[in-house]
Amino acid sequence: MPHRFGRLVVFGLAIGASWNLAAVEDPLAPLLDGRPPEIVRVLPAPAKIAPGIAVERIVFRSHDNAEIFALIARPLAPGPHPGLLVLHGGGGSAEVEKAQAWAQRGYLAVAPDLPGIAEPKKLVESKGRWSALAYGEGRWTAAPDASASVIFDAVSSAMRALYLLRAQPDVIPDRIGVVGISWGGYLATMVCGLAGEQVRAAFSVYGCGFYELTAQRDTTLAQMPPEERARWLQQLDAGRRANGIKATFFIAGAANDFFFWPQAVQATLDAIPGEKNHLYAPNANHKAPLPGGSLFPAKAVEPFVPTAFQPYPTPTGNKANWLAMEVPFFEYHLKGHGEPLPQVAILPSSEPALARFAITAPRPLRSIEIYWAAAGPEVPKRVWKPVPVEVRTDQRYAVTVPAEAAEWFVVASDDRPATVSSRLMRGQNLLRQPLVLKEGGTAAKPAIFDGQGLTIDLGRDVTAHAWRREGELWYSDGKICEWAPPDAGQFAGLFVDEMPLSIPRDLAGERTAPDKKSRCYVAPVALQPGQMGFAVDGSIYFRWPKGKIPGAARLILPPKPGTSAVTIACSHIIVRNITAKYAANDGFNIHNRWIGIRLENVRAISNADEGISAHDDVEMAVDGAEVAWNGSVAGGVTDVNRSTTRYANCRVHDNLGAAFAFEGGSHRVTDTVIYNQARDFSVAEGTKFSSARIDFRR
Repeated sequence: MPHRFGRLVVFGLAIGASWNLAAVEDPLAPLLDGRPPEIVRVLPAPAKIAPGIAVERIVFRSHDNAEIFALIARPLAPGPHPGLLVLHGGGGSAEVEKAQAWAQRGYLAVAPDLPGIAEPKKLVESKGRWSALAYGEGRWTAAPDASASVIFDAVSSAMRALYLLRAQPDVIPDRIGVVGISWGGYLATMVCGLAGEQVRAAFSVYGCGFYELTAQRDTTLAQMPPEERARWLQQLDAGRRANGIKATFFIAGAANDFFFWPQAVQATLDAIPGEKNHLYAPNANHKAPLPGGSLFPAKAVEPFVPTAFQPYPTPTGNKANWLAMEVPFFEYHLKGHGEPLPQVAILPSSEPALARFAITAPRPLRSIEIYWAAAGPEVPKRVWKPVPVEVRTDQRYAVTVPAEAAEWFVVASDDRPATVSSRLMRGQNLLRQPLVLKEGGTAAKPAIFDGQGLTIDLGRDVTAHAWRREGELWYSDGKICEWAPPDAGQFAGLFVDEMPLSIPRDLAGERTAPDKKSRCYVAPVALQPGQMGFAVDGSIYFRWPKGKIPGAARLILPPKPGTSAVTIACSHIIVRNITAKYAANDGFNIHNRWIGIRLENVRAISNADEGISAHDDVEMAVDGAEVAWNGSVAGGVTDVNRSTTRYANCRVHDNLGAAFAFEGGSHRVTDTVIYNQARDFSVAEGTKFSSARIDFRR
């Protein structure tokens, strides 16, 4: 039975869209009638046909009276045969050679043109509203609904081609597969989600859904009006249709793909309710140079020697298929021949640094690696580093992953060869050294540093040090740091859990010893709760802050004075999803004349000086920041000199100084919550400052 939709219930809009949908008509519903398309005309057979097969060239009717070319290739051997829908990628056209190669392997294959993702100039026989458009034009629109987009035409053509395939008299209707690359992989996901049980197995090469997690997030999607973007995603994004997939589904992803980022691949896999498997090819962009992947002999083998992947003299290399292991995948799932691909399952682990996993492998494994990458540059620039794993007979593994790993995955190859991966896992994503960002972009295309939840923690736990305890007053047994103590009066010098301990100035001591100004520390007995000082020998003494029970909290020492967690030394950069903590200076420090800086979803927590601080002629916008428990006497946020800054959607609390301190330049704060602050704003005379919609919580 056709997989039908009447009304589409929509949930969870992406990219912060505010458009609320309850139940809307699904513009794709009319495409799901299950009827084979009308054949407009039959074209002459090609002059050259691969041996052992028959070929038809036809044009069928699609959406809005469009005419779509398709090639049908079938074995000359008596049927019935399993069927395969072959979907080309962006800028391509009907995959004539691959359809013939699959027919030589015993499949009835249909390869259509796919307007909307095809290069219009290549579509000789296909005609429609896209014919006069440039390649890529008309995709990113959904007004009044998704049928306005040429991607709708691509979906329509693919669904009609599926029904054409299923209508062939010599096809096995419950042995239908779909294979596609790139945009064709997107369509493979979409078709399977719409067709449900009409497809038995599918193999997507690179393509997937959840486009808000792809390279389109900050480009085409970001440029669409919010309501229209939400409509496009809900109606045309393949990830939103993935819960309808009944086929066994494989996605071969490239971990450095310029378009389909691994996070989108993983989200698509997670949305598929049934059997699924996948591959992440490390340090590869729209390629899978792994065993069973996109590595083929450069030249045809002469004389022809049959192999498991090339049983007939089909076109060689990627003219026959995109990845070599497409063949054993479909042989098993559509013909029942051979064995399934391996599977990697992540096992629970109580230790953050320990990766536990098991591999189900019907054939001998040749290699296993864990690949990990630190947080940082955009996906195509990420460097995945291998950790070799020795193959075990019981196929259960426990491997230590470096603490700085933001993400990691397992890669395992068997002897066919075929390669699979584990799911994409989040690592500890912990960096114990300062981060300096020096590579910016342009105003039109800023660089992006996505920490993916990276925590930069520069603190050293000194709880176990030999402390001499006198009630709430504690003394270190000698020096516990190798550097000179910080100046009094500006910074915090120690943290009790998240809480900074201030270093008050001994003003009376400074008057009697002016040469020691800012190095005169208040005597231990004179300290207030939450204050500290340094003895002549460099040892620390402090009085426990209110709310903390002596001995029942961690003591964290920041690094050498002057050390910031994140230093931005470039223009035109977006920095997002980072927590900066326990720096001796600022959490985020920006000097000089850098412009076009944007911080998104960052946290500046428990730094000895400011959480965020812009100096000199810096121009910066901050959207979505938590700034808390920072030790500067000025402010949690302190921007000075001629800097120009804008803060929105922030949460600022529990800093020793003001929530915001501005001295010089121009500054604006909006839509921000401030609480547990002795002072909210400290604004120096002559500073341009404005605020709106501030929620002061006392």
